Amino acid sequence: MGGNTFRREDKMNNIEDDLSELENISKNISDLIYNNQFEQIPLLELTRQSIIKNIQIDKNSDAKSVNRISDLITDNVQMISQTEQSLNTLKADHYKFNKRMEAYQNIT
Repeated sequence: MGGNTFRREDKMNNIEDDLSELENISKNISDLIYNNQFEQIPLLELTRQSIIKNIQIDKNSDAKSVNRISDLITDNVQMISQTEQSLNTLKADHYKFNKRMEAYQNIT
């Protein structure tokens, strides 16, 4: 009986550690988006997806962890959407800038 309790607590600690790491990665992605530094996002996104895949919730997981995972998933979906919007805006701005540069080059 004591061994099962230890394994359950160990599993919960691992889930909590994974959730904390997932939360930190999500915050890092958000900061990178805010600072228009998109280069590092794909690697962090792969790490984030790997952590999500490794988290396994069994029927005995407490509601707090399940709610936290649900909140993190919702936050991550929003951040992905924001990233896509920021990237599209950045591409559009870059295209406009290139057109201006071409126009200035044609003037001189």
